[in-house]
Amino acid sequence: MLTPDTDAMHALIDEALAEETINPGGISSLIDLIHHA
Repeated sequence: MLTPDTDAMHALIDEALAEETINPGGISSLIDLIHHA
């Protein structure tokens, strides 16, 4: 699996985790995005 920009990836994940408390299921969409990137 390629990780073009690990820092950006972690920032996206951190943001998604923060949103997870507001919008459950959002993390699943992000994971799908990462796997299909």
